[in-house]
Amino acid sequence: MIDFWQRNQSRLSTLLATLGAVVVLLALVHWGGSATVGPLLYLGVGILIAVIIIFGAAVWWLYLSPMPANRVIKPAARSTSTRQTISVLMLISGLLFSIGALWDEVWHRTYGVGAAVDDFFWRPHILIYISIGLVALFAFVGLWPIMQGRGDMRQRFRAEPILGLLALACGFQVVVTPLDPLWHELYGIDLTAWSLPHLMLAIGLVSVMMVAVAVQLSCVPAASWRFLRGLRLQEVLVIGLLALVILMLTQFGTTEWENLQSIGIGQTSDAFWQRPEWLYPVVVITIAAFVGMVALHTTRVVGAATLVGLTCLLARIVLLVGLNAMPPPASLSFKTHLILLPPLIALDLWYAFRLRQPSTSATLLGAAVAIVLATLTVGAFITTQIMIYPRFNAETLPLMLVFGLIMGIAISYAGAHLGIWLRTHAQYTADTETAVQGGRVFAIGLGTLVAVLAFVTIFITTATPPIV
Repeated sequence: MIDFWQRNQSRLSTLLATLGAVVVLLALVHWGGSATVGPLLYLGVGILIAVIIIFGAAVWWLYLSPMPANRVIKPAARSTSTRQTISVLMLISGLLFSIGALWDEVWHRTYGVGAAVDDFFWRPHILIYISIGLVALFAFVGLWPIMQGRGDMRQRFRAEPILGLLALACGFQVVVTPLDPLWHELYGIDLTAWSLPHLMLAIGLVSVMMVAVAVQLSCVPAASWRFLRGLRLQEVLVIGLLALVILMLTQFGTTEWENLQSIGIGQTSDAFWQRPEWLYPVVVITIAAFVGMVALHTTRVVGAATLVGLTCLLARIVLLVGLNAMPPPASLSFKTHLILLPPLIALDLWYAFRLRQPSTSATLLGAAVAIVLATLTVGAFITTQIMIYPRFNAETLPLMLVFGLIMGIAISYAGAHLGIWLRTHAQYTADTETAVQGGRVFAIGLGTLVAVLAFVTIFITTATPPIV
């Protein structure tokens, strides 16, 4: 049995990870609820999960599957200025999507959903469409040099791994975005934020932002593990990209817990109350473990996880104020973003203690335990002070601990290995461009970001609310 595992470790690990992901997806679908049930729903769920599996299988085949020894892979020439431009534009795309998604939630909470509101062309969606347009452009940009390369498809993708991932991630988001309105047409209005199309959108944006992290890391040389004072200017963009990941995951994963006004059916959908009470802290643990471990293992900076959490908290507050989203009827908040800080801080403290052994199994296991304990102690205290649900007591805590450890360990390992893989495939190579030119591109990109934010501000403040 041991020999069989050693010979097939890569395939078995991939299979177990895939099965685990499918189980989580099915659980989310069950807890998300649907206005329509029956064979048609099962068919739709199967098709959407098949889309995820197909893209996942494509990534495995193109990047991880064994290749014959005689297949030579020659890395393609890379332009630092081009990659820097792409990463800044991807940050802008993710920011537009995040603002549009939050604005869309605010308007739906304020003006309603369904037949009373025709939301297809309202301004929050236009921001999302602009973002998707940029993503479609990135998919073409990523595929173009690969199609011009030499060798078979796997050789071409592995010769330019980052642009290949860019094309796949952007292609996935372009494919899944139209599925949301189609899902509503077939199955009715979403009962909770955990509808499968919303999950697909979240996966799409997270995938794109993760590739953007790799693109940005390919613009700077790899560095050894260090503390926060060693963070380089170009790595700050990585922090911003990962903060957008938290913004999307929390909007999808925790918004209904944050906005409860009382405990019981009537304040939100019946489907929400079918979720077990232990689930909320497990969701917090999952987000903290995934984003925190990716932040640490891509930047190799102790303190990066906390900095991502603080950046996201600040961005959330600014967006809520700018969209006037905190007063009723929207009543949105930043509660989960506060609760995420203790596990992220605990993660950084653990890595400060284990700085000389950052990637060992013992370090990864300890990281998961630190995240879980911080969430169920300090995080639980904050939760009880600012939220009315869930309750932390002798009945709920054991299952919070058990399932928190299961997800914490699994996601910590996954996040760490994803971060290592992204860092490895970033493949920084110096080209003929000078550091001054690279800095100029970075400055122009930041100027573009400021201009886009100014446009978004005008776009939002001049928007006319829908007529209900």
